[in-house]
Order: sequence, then C-alpha cells, then structure tokens
Amino acid sequence: MQITTLPVYSKLADETKIPLEVAQRLPEGWQLSEHQLRTFEALIDSNIDVVINTAMTGDGKSLAGLLPLLVCKRHTLTLYPTNELLRDQFENVRYTLPAWDKQRGIERIGMLFGARLDQLAEEAEYGQRGNYVATELMNHQLVLSNPDIFHAILQFSYQHGRAPEWLAGQLVQQFSQLTFDEFHIFDAPQVAAVLTGLLYLYEQKGALTLKTLFLSATPGDVLLPLLDKAGFGTRVKMITGEYLHDSSADPQHWRQILQPATITFSDQKIVDWLDAHLEDRLLAFFRAHGKGSKGAIIVNSVAMAHHLLDILQPRLARLQLTVLPNTGLTGRATKADSRNADLLIGTSTVDVGVDFQINFLLFESSDAGNFIQRLGRLGRHKEYIDAHGGKHPFNAFEAHALLPSFVYQRLTHGYKELPAQIADGQTLRRDELNDIVRSVFPNPTRYDRYLADWGRFQPMRVVYELSRGPIKATYAELVQRLVRRYQDVFSTSMQRAIGAATAMTKEGRKLLVEEARSLRGSSPFTCGVFLAGEPEPLRYDLLWLLANAELMPLTKEAFCAEVQRRGYSRTPFERDGVVAFFQANRLKPERTDVQVNLQRGRIDWSVAARGQAQVIEGVQVDCAVPWDLNGLNRHLVQRHFAATLVPSYHPLKLQNELFLPTLFPLYSYVGDDSQGTIAFGRQALILDTLLRYRKLRYDSNDAIIC
Repeated sequence: MQITTLPVYSKLADETKIPLEVAQRLPEGWQLSEHQLRTFEALIDSNIDVVINTAMTGDGKSLAGLLPLLVCKRHTLTLYPTNELLRDQFENVRYTLPAWDKQRGIERIGMLFGARLDQLAEEAEYGQRGNYVATELMNHQLVLSNPDIFHAILQFSYQHGRAPEWLAGQLVQQFSQLTFDEFHIFDAPQVAAVLTGLLYLYEQKGALTLKTLFLSATPGDVLLPLLDKAGFGTRVKMITGEYLHDSSADPQHWRQILQPATITFSDQKIVDWLDAHLEDRLLAFFRAHGKGSKGAIIVNSVAMAHHLLDILQPRLARLQLTVLPNTGLTGRATKADSRNADLLIGTSTVDVGVDFQINFLLFESSDAGNFIQRLGRLGRHKEYIDAHGGKHPFNAFEAHALLPSFVYQRLTHGYKELPAQIADGQTLRRDELNDIVRSVFPNPTRYDRYLADWGRFQPMRVVYELSRGPIKATYAELVQRLVRRYQDVFSTSMQRAIGAATAMTKEGRKLLVEEARSLRGSSPFTCGVFLAGEPEPLRYDLLWLLANAELMPLTKEAFCAEVQRRGYSRTPFERDGVVAFFQANRLKPERTDVQVNLQRGRIDWSVAARGQAQVIEGVQVDCAVPWDLNGLNRHLVQRHFAATLVPSYHPLKLQNELFLPTLFPLYSYVGDDSQGTIAFGRQALILDTLLRYRKLRYDSNDAIIC
C-alpha cells in the first residue's frame, strides 16, 4: 500500500508587521515564519505566562523560542528531553547566535547535563556538582540543559549544606524564560514534576517577569488540563503554524519546509521486510540515486538496531556505503559520526527533534506520536552536505512505514464501522495523514491518577523544605500560596502527603518516596559495559544486557582502570547505583529469557500486598550464561528495590490486561512458592496506581480467572 504526501509550505510573516527591533536584528537573507513572530509577540506580552507552539516538524520552533534572547537579551534556559537532542541543538545554536549578533558569540552559551558536570568537576580536580551548576547558570545568557537537572534543582538537590533555596534561587534571579522542547514525550508524572518547579518559580518571581514556552509538533492532551488546574487559565497562548500544500506557492509568502514523498505501508516485521526488500527497495534506492541518497532506519528496540547493523554493514560495505548506529548503546563519538553515514540505524535516541539530512527512511512505530515524529525526520532538506563540505542534491524522498498488524488492518481495510482510511496510490497532505494515523492507533495509556497517589511527593518536598528551619518565617506566605496551587494540580492535601512520607520513612519504605520524587524514575539495575567496537564505556540496564548480550563480567577495579586508560571519566561508574561491570563481546542473535528469583529478605507475600508497591530485598537473577552468576547475585541480594509483585500473571498477560505500552518493562519472577510478574522502580509505582483502580480477580486456589 503506497501513498504520496504533498510538499508543505509554511506561511512567512508579513514584513510590514515585523517589529522594528526584530527587523533590525534579522540576519540578511533570513525570513521569519508567521508562527515564529506570533511566538515572539506572545513571549513579550505581559498578559501571557505560558506559550505552547505546535508548529509542524521542521518549521523552526527552536528559533521561535530563541527570539526573545536574540532581540531583547532575555536570559533563557532551554530544556531538552534527550542529551542527543541537547548536543544537536547546541551545535545549531553556536551558529545561530553569531548570525544575529556577532558580539554575543559562543561564550554566552552554556551546556548543563550530568556528564558535563562530571567533566567540569574533574578538570578542576575538586569541588561539588552544585557549584558547577550555579556557575553555568550564572555565567551564560543561554543555557541548554535537560528537565532532569531542572527538576533536581527545584527538588533542592546539589545543596551540599547550603540553604534549600540556594540553587533554586539562581534560576529565579538569572532567567526570564524557560523553554521545554519536545515536551510531548513526557507523560502525566513528568508534566506534573515540571509544573511543581514552574509554580515555585512563578510564585517566587512573579508572572510578569517569567515566561514558559513548550514546543512540540505532537503535543498530546496531558499538558493543557494540568496547566488549567495549576491556575494559568487564560494566561496560556496556543500557537500553530499555517500551511499550504501547493507547489505553486508564492515564495515571497511561503517557505517550503517538507518535500513531497512516497510512503509505503506494511505490517511486516523489520527483519522480514529486509529479507524481502533489501535488494529491490533499500539497495536499489542507493544504486539509483548514488551520492544523492542518504538514509535512516529507526526501530523500537536497541537489540534490533544492533542486529540490523550486523546484517547491513557488510552488505552495504560492498557498495562502499557506511552504516553506523545511534542508540542507547552508542558512544557520543559514534553518534556524531552516524550523522555522516550513508545509513544511520537508530532508536528513540534520534526520533525526537534531531535534524536529519536524509531522503530514505525505514521505520517502525508503536504509537501515533512516534509515527509522526519519525516520519517527520524525512524531507526536511533538499540536499545533504558531506563531511568534506560537498553538496549532494536529493531528487527523491521515500519512506517505508512498518505498522503493527492490527493498525495496518485498520488503516487499509477498516475496523468495525470505520472504513479503510487510505487507498493505494492516494495523495494526502501531511496533516491529513497525521490525523488518519491518530485515528488507527489506540490511545496511549494514561496515568492521571498517579499524580494523587505518587506524584504528590514532588510538591510535598518543596513545601516541606520551605517550612522548616531558619527559612520557615521568610517563606511562610509563599508556602501558603504554593500549597493552594499544588493541591489544585495534584488533587490531594500537601499536609497528608508530608504525613505519608514521614510514615513511610519510619516504616522503612523511604525508597518509594525517593522513587516518586524523581523525574523519570531511577535505574535500579545500571551496569557499566564495554561494547565490542565501541571505545566509550557505557551505562546500561543489567536485565537487558543479560537477555541480549554475550557478557564477560569484570571487577569494578578492572573496569574503572580500563575506563581511565581509554581517556574517559571513572566518576559515573564509581557511584553506588552501578550494580555490575561487563565486557559485551557481541549481541545475541536471539533474546535469552531472564528470570528474577526472590530469595530471603524483606518481601510481603500477603494477599493484601498483591499489586502494591513495596521495598524488597533478596533479588537474584537467573539466565543462561557461560559464567557463574553467584558473584552478581551475592551483590544483588543485598540491595533494596522499589517493586510491585503480581502473582500468577505472565508479563504478556498482565501487559494486555492493563493495556500497557509494548516496551513497559515487566519481568517473570519465582519465589516463596509463588510466580508471576514483577516491575521495578518508576514502573512499580505506575503499576501500583493502575491496580488500585483495576483489581485483578483470583480464585480460591490463587489462580487467575481469565
């Protein structure tokens, strides 16, 4: 089933309506889109607190967010959900700012994320991370960071003995604008965490001096209701782009942002597709277009991405074509090089916001949002520039979309009373296709009730820290205002949340509160790993590695010594959260089953504890490996984990019963004459919430009733 998408043109701003202060700074040859100008006007409007820009992929939303800085010198903190996107945007901004004002220069741009903090601390050979966070915030007009750092600051981390509000105060004093890029990838728990910090800043600084901008081409429906509950109401401005899909569009009024493309839909698995079409589709495209061809494959699984790498690298090498990965198991240097490869193979590390120069795309999708985002990587450029500066024009744009079978059936044959949504040979606008895709994919699982059950411990922390010690009197009025707004957002009492946290800490369940307070959840099975062919040491999940990689265990001392010998920092691997160290010789052709064994230790096996989050110990793992697991298990069995146990349910059965996302991490467990499914970390808390409102049924013999 093949369709064609029309080109997309974005409406340019009327030059006669561009404010003088903007026109004077606009670099020669630059044109602003209408949505960019409207975003700037909203961000300098004293009646607006929050701006949401949902312009299409490739339409310059990031530049729209920079305009108050470029024109009005408003200090801006921009937050990106992935470090890959952060680094991509950092490189873009390095050239954007000098083009607008050559006197500003790169020294006014700061970059702030975990590995960067480690680097700064090690270069100075002393100091604490909080000092470097403060330095980066105070010394730059523009700081690029991630929501994790923002959240940690506003949960009063990095204090090192100072007053709780010390580092948060740097945000209040330094920045007039916060920009959250690609915020759609966050669900209710993360959006609520962001609002916890925003409300603190707004109540501290005042609505007239702080602006917040959210950017996303696929915004979802989580943010707006929570903004309304938070009291922003009419002070929120939504901005969309205006588009034309006619190739005869007047270039004085419209700018092309997406090229026309052919899209072929299939319900084949990626390996089956390559077996059938490697020669007649993928390789044929490169042969037909020569230097005018550059491609990407985006899949859901890191294991699959590296499996495809093993398949395709030798095949394409015969044509003198390079293939490189860009996944969670790829070092920074390889990720950078992958942009110049003839074919990039990536996962979710690249489907959010990263700007590709490609004209061939093969991709999987698990929901409507990542379908739209991944397809949005194609057609953004008319040419690509190679590593030597040579320009190679694209003369064809081709995509192959691999869908789950039931989604493909809905799309091409209809579902119940709905007819087929596309016909072979049809021509569609991109926005029409996006609407169709949303209609055939199921709605993503929502976790709204998580806010009152577990999300409440984030604002609770703010209220608690400002209500004690020498600063209590100073912040008494602020706390009262915050409590009212927090209770509206989280639909629960802050006083009860403080009481619950205190009680849970006394009962030995503090780990659950800490898990709830984190932005994205912890990584309880983080390992250090060397991957064959990858010089940079990586951090990845133990359970995934056991299932998918051929491993050789290393001691912590040997691993860290090799890290240092390779010229990388030991610091990320010396922290207590790293549970094991490995050399991964290669990834397995087939996944190995990994089972969690629950041995001695503190585990509540009672009927009342089923489906409830608890702190457990006595965790071990079992899987087929050619080395002794005893050393690893002796270490694991002593650690404490946030976990939820669901007896008698296989992970796939539970996933289907609760409509959980395909990649939601669930594992089989065996222990105490019981077997079932276990979730760890943030997923344990989400599962706890879901099961509070959807009880599973058991018979008297403890077997599930289907």
